[in-house]
Amino acid sequence: MLQRTVVAAMLAIATAGHGSAALAQAAATFPSKTITIIVPASPGGAIDLVARLSSQKMTEVWGKPVVIDNKAGATGTIGTEFVARAAPDGHTVALVASSHAINPNMFKKLPYDTVKSFEPVVLTHVVPLMLVVNAQLPVKNLKELIAYAKANPGKLTFASSGPGGAPHMSGLAFA
Repeated sequence: MLQRTVVAAMLAIATAGHGSAALAQAAATFPSKTITIIVPASPGGAIDLVARLSSQKMTEVWGKPVVIDNKAGATGTIGTEFVARAAPDGHTVALVASSHAINPNMFKKLPYDTVKSFEPVVLTHVVPLMLVVNAQLPVKNLKELIAYAKANPGKLTFASSGPGGAPHMSGLAFA
């Protein structure tokens, strides 16, 4: 189901803004070359996995290669900027994470407009966040963790996948 949704979304991108005759012709010939999915994160994360699984199915359906290009850095800004500057023909797309929506609040200036430079097409996945602690910490639930943190200020730290993402922002909110 996910792959069919992504395929339909990719086709919608490729044909957006065309009249009905042009739409039919574009749909019949799309894709005309390799599709590149830019993942503005390092390989191995959730969006990378979704991109790789989707690309396999899209390659099968279209008979054209769909490749993944990880362009990590600057909380997703490097890869996202690459897509903002790409030809708007549907052959270069981004699979972004929550940091895409958070970045305008973290950076004074971005090399693109988060809203105007992109057209959202499909929600591909939801990644749940989980709070875990070292098993040696003398807490067994959230209430005990909060009480421990209050009784031991400055003794706890947290880790996340990187600045600006949902895990980082959730950690800051919890702290």
